[in-house]
Amino acid sequence: MIGLSGKSEQLDEEWLILIMEAKKMGLNPNEIREFLNNPNTYSEVLSINL
Repeated sequence: MIGLSGKSEQLDEEWLILIMEAKKMGLNPNEIREFLNNPNTYSEVLSINL
């Protein structure tokens, strides 16, 4: 990644881990996109699984 700070690269790695975990949970790409665009709609599910 040319011109990006180490912090940006760390954030990219964290996003990658988040997406990989979502896939392990069985979420498909559209469900992952929906969650990332509207996390409040999943707040009840998240509180149960935490």
